[in-house]
Amino acid sequence: MTKMVLPTRVKFLLCDDVRAESSGKLTLIGLYPDDKILVQQNPALTNQPGWPAGMVAVLNQLAIVCVAFGGDGTFPASATITGPSGVPLSTMPLGTPIFQPNTPATMALQGGLFPVAQYGQFKCTLTIGKSSFHYTFDVIAAPVPSPAAVPKATKKKPKRKP
Repeated sequence: MTKMVLPTRVKFLLCDDVRAESSGKLTLIGLYPDDKILVQQNPALTNQPGWPAGMVAVLNQLAIVCVAFGGDGTFPASATITGPSGVPLSTMPLGTPIFQPNTPATMALQGGLFPVAQYGQFKCTLTIGKSSFHYTFDVIAAPVPSPAAVPKATKKKPKRKP
């Protein structure tokens, strides 16, 4: 009987979308290398029926790729995303991935619309067996461009032929 070993380290990647290719590779779309998502505040969201009051933004998609290292065995896995207020937003069961020595195991957390009720630091907790790994990312309001910063359209005069 082999000894079951939990993963020792997890690397997290934040992006818009993850696509599994037929060759087995993953294509990450819209990678956020600094773990910060800048979004424009949309005042129209507060008036949308069915959305919670005070909603500040909605991301079309959000994905977190988790690459676990150092495991050996099969363990139940799940992930929870918690908002800035500390309230869990969603929990995703990830089944029972197989971890093999010297081979990283990759898990992708992916969903559709991601409503943002408040800006701030979000936390993803990946639980594998009895071990938990934490990752934080920020959703920040993008600065609204000032009218002076927006270039004015200029009309070009047609060139005359000599």
